[in-house]
Amino acid sequence: MPRFLNRYLLLWLSLLLTGLSSSTSADISNEAKPDRIYDVEVILFRNEAVPRGRETVLPTPSPELPEGSFDFTNPSSTAEAAKAGFLPLADEQLQLQAERKRLDQSRRYRVLLHFGWRQPGLAEKDARAIRVRGGRFYDDSYASIDEALRSNPEPNDEGGARPQQGLFELEGWIRVSLSRYLHTEANLVLREPASEEQRMQSRDSLQTTALDDLRQKLLINYPLKEKRRMRSKRLHYLDHPEYGMLVLITPYQAPAEKPATPNDETAASAAAQ
Repeated sequence: MPRFLNRYLLLWLSLLLTGLSSSTSADISNEAKPDRIYDVEVILFRNEAVPRGRETVLPTPSPELPEGSFDFTNPSSTAEAAKAGFLPLADEQLQLQAERKRLDQSRRYRVLLHFGWRQPGLAEKDARAIRVRGGRFYDDSYASIDEALRSNPEPNDEGGARPQQGLFELEGWIRVSLSRYLHTEANLVLREPASEEQRMQSRDSLQTTALDDLRQKLLINYPLKEKRRMRSKRLHYLDHPEYGMLVLITPYQAPAEKPATPNDETAASAAAQ
């Protein structure tokens, strides 16, 4: 990535984060407590200003979902998540609306996904991953680099490798855990159609003819795999030349229940009779 682009991105992000400093400068201790609840909010966005088609991209597989992951786009998985205390946040509960608006108004960036969820503060061994899928949807005319990375790809009716069904531009998972500090772990890939030069680079790197069997347009993966210690109430940024990720983790306090008034007790007694 050219240095001037990297400097511009850092400058732009510093201005973006400044707008949040007045509301998120406070911090709290993150020492583990079993009843601690957090709201996690994430914005993933594409850097559209990166030059395309010439950089070398090593063949990278798409991340596999860890066991016990939750998918908020799947109703049954969402129901299971609720039993474990993981709840998707509604749009009106998201706090980074101003940051989302700035990204939407910029010609340099494109928002891939903006979502959030509520979860308990769990130790790393008990923490659950949240499935991430967003951005553009690639139809069956595209095939993932995963097909060439498989040792024994399943053939289709025409003898070639069978493509994956339903490929999103952005895919992977995010997991938040709590020990002495909060930790956010991201394992994501950004998929992009490969140029012919990149296709040949991948073929040479893999030393296989599997790519020749793919009749579909090839999608290469740009990985973002990182684990970062974080502070609550502070906006954090995970960087990649092709895309970025903003994360805000906020302690959640359930509203206090109102004490019953004499009128409420009278009404409840009447209803019982």
